[in-house]
Amino acid sequence: MTEDLTEHLSSYEEKYRPLIRVNQDLSRQVVSYQANKDAPFYRWFRYQEGFSAKLVNLLIADSGVKAGTVLDPFAGLGTTLLSARENDIDSIGMELLPVGPFVFKARLLAEQVDITVLKAGIKELKTLTLLNMPTSTDTDFKHVRITEKAFSNDTERKLNAFRYYLEHSVTDASLREIFRFACLSILEKVSFTEKAGQFLRWDSKSGKPKAEYTKTRIYPFEAALFTQLGNMVDDLQSFWRLDPRKKQARMDLRHGSNFELFQEVPDRSIDLVISSPPYLNRYDYTRVYPLELAFLGVDEMQIRQLRQSLLTCTVENREKIDFLKNLYATRGNLARFERAVDAFNSIELLSHIIKTFDEFKQNEKLNNSNVFRLIKNYFFEHSFIIHEMARVLKDGGKIYYINDNVRFAGIVIPVDIILSEIAIKAGLRVKTIFKLPIGKGNSSQQMGTYGKEEVRKCIYVWEK
Repeated sequence: MTEDLTEHLSSYEEKYRPLIRVNQDLSRQVVSYQANKDAPFYRWFRYQEGFSAKLVNLLIADSGVKAGTVLDPFAGLGTTLLSARENDIDSIGMELLPVGPFVFKARLLAEQVDITVLKAGIKELKTLTLLNMPTSTDTDFKHVRITEKAFSNDTERKLNAFRYYLEHSVTDASLREIFRFACLSILEKVSFTEKAGQFLRWDSKSGKPKAEYTKTRIYPFEAALFTQLGNMVDDLQSFWRLDPRKKQARMDLRHGSNFELFQEVPDRSIDLVISSPPYLNRYDYTRVYPLELAFLGVDEMQIRQLRQSLLTCTVENREKIDFLKNLYATRGNLARFERAVDAFNSIELLSHIIKTFDEFKQNEKLNNSNVFRLIKNYFFEHSFIIHEMARVLKDGGKIYYINDNVRFAGIVIPVDIILSEIAIKAGLRVKTIFKLPIGKGNSSQQMGTYGKEEVRKCIYVWEK
């Protein structure tokens, strides 16, 4: 690391030291989806990149907001929206990956379905012998390249028969969508794959080249399906028995790019923002959820488009400057575009980091030369997200932003400080940065080359 960058990192760390404090109420389980793993409703689908409903409730309580509208521009499965509803607060969410809106809609349909109709439908399913039932190319699972060989022959045959049955024999549209969701939710369990961080781990039985892993358990299709449906029935019965009233708070989960969707949100219309963006950690969500995307009919070309539309978080993302300039120009908002660009360019620490990693790239010191582009684009695009959050927030409103710091080429990048600097440029005040009692480690490659160094896991609290 250059002495110049070391000096700037130390200076900014000193500046923010009074604002960074440990919050003992936070844990890695609460700030991740782990706390939802066994929670009613949330246990229906494993979404490892989300955060827990318990965290949202803690943050809503901390904010003091009792009414109005909560926004989550990276909504995932809609945890923020559902938790806001539990607090009788309206909410808006934005989510690009179609898995989230599908799961969210299925949950709402399940809440509204007549439980006797659901039980009758499950009883009928249990009479089926899927291996002997018809399939059709119209309803068969359409693989993308990354999902080929994900299922055994029998499992794929049963999966396709089940999809055919839903389309041709289940006449109740809501029930059909609930069953489709149940099927989607078990794909990982019945497959040769397992989500492992930023990629899929493959069982050796898949026949995939270099697949040497042995998955702990691969479930039979029917066993996984009926276990899932049984959990859903149990949760629904408990839900209505414990709290039979229908929640009145409005939930609006919008499917699409938040760069575009933000343009439709009026100035000063949001009371509270709770969100967690993709981290600067090279995770490619289209490669973590390819089974679910393919199940929903997303083809190879659409997956590539999705990958490029996401907030930059992988080394494959290309620059969006032309897209963003055109987006703002066509809506007559070029001044807003320029403010976001100026903020990005004016942060001294960020400029030094970008310069350092550009030098690393030129001198071939990065294990992937596109890490330089990843870092630069992540913060450039975030300037637009933060400026939009600031624009739509009411005076006195707060933003709770969950994110991790990262380490590349031995350098810890203080994401919390850089994004907070952008927030200040956008007219926000940094109230505090909550730090988890225990941070996160580094990759084995980083530790092997540069030694072990814990990096902060944080929730930034900004206010207007």
